Amino acid sequence: MRVKCVSNTTERLSKETLLFGYPENYKFDVVVGNIYVVYSSAVLNDGRLIFLLAVADDPELPFWYPAELFQVEESLLPVKFYFGLTGSKNARALWGYKEMVLDPQHYIGLIESEQEALEVFAKRKEEIDEYEELRKSK
Repeated sequence: MRVKCVSNTTERLSKETLLFGYPENYKFDVVVGNIYVVYSSAVLNDGRLIFLLAVADDPELPFWYPAELFQVEESLLPVKFYFGLTGSKNARALWGYKEMVLDPQHYIGLIESEQEALEVFAKRKEEIDEYEELRKSK
């Protein structure tokens, strides 16, 4: 799945998303017009949709972004994506690679930038990127 950034500031966000606590006039580190690979998606308990992207200076350090900043360019998910309903206090539904969906500690580990979780992410990111490149070339 690929998304195109249509905004990188809080100005575009809904009131519900702003309640999450973003500072006024906050600028996200995504670039308007750039297309990004989505490595996971989640619907949070309050109904917000977020995307896991790797866009920072360190592409091995993923970050969750409000979906409102993007438009879907390519909606096909990788073959090895999983879906799960969670009992987590944070998310109620997840789409993504195996560990993201089946291991609740992985989701938390990524948020906390734990080394083991980042290593798993790097491995899955490489697989997803290879899949996306192969698909894009067809």
